[in-house]
Amino acid sequence: MVKREDVWDKSFDEIIIDREKTKTFSHRYRGSMRMSMGLFFSNDEYNHWRNKVLSEKLP
Repeated sequence: MVKREDVWDKSFDEIIIDREKTKTFSHRYRGSMRMSMGLFFSNDEYNHWRNKVLSEKLP
């Protein structure tokens, strides 16, 4: 009997989110309206926003 590799044993690379590619293929899935309109953070935008928020001093 052959043992198949489980999903949690696989190594997944970082997921790169591209706004234009997501909008291009939005007709292929029934996902969120925000996703199909491109109203979300890309990886670079999220990292920029995150660093900006974390660098602000708390009161």
